[in-house]
Amino acid sequence: MRDIATVTLSGNLTRDVELRQLPSGADAARLRVATTTRRRAGEEWVDKTNYFTVEVYGAHARACAQYLRKGSRVFVDAELDWREWTDQQDNKHEAVTFKARQVVFEGARPTAEEAVDSLGAGASHAPATPPPQTTQTAQVYAAATAGNRAAAATANDLPF
Repeated sequence: MRDIATVTLSGNLTRDVELRQLPSGADAARLRVATTTRRRAGEEWVDKTNYFTVEVYGAHARACAQYLRKGSRVFVDAELDWREWTDQQDNKHEAVTFKARQVVFEGARPTAEEAVDSLGAGASHAPATPPPQTTQTAQVYAAATAGNRAAAATANDLPF
């Protein structure tokens, strides 16, 4: 039986999507997602923010780069990928990265004015296309993943 290590999270992007091309020619996007939980500390409630790196591939990566930017809200279904390495000073490091199976966009893409406000004066990141509405977001996601059905999990993939 194959083990499953997955995570579902929702949060906001802490920066614009980083899109790059792998040596194989496939597109890869890196998202940095912040989630905030509330915990009780004695008699008070304290907010704790966690930051996660999410990697997205193929047409889905291109859709993320086109429609998401800093501040966008996303829901992510991903597999956990743990890795370790040793740096040049012989220090051991380890990290867990999320390999996205699905990224669902919530809401419309920020307007050019909102992007400038969030990045500070003098920076302009005007959208390449008009901002999509919530219903269009689902259509964009469906179109982006239509060519990648082999990577989508089905009920037959579950071991139970």
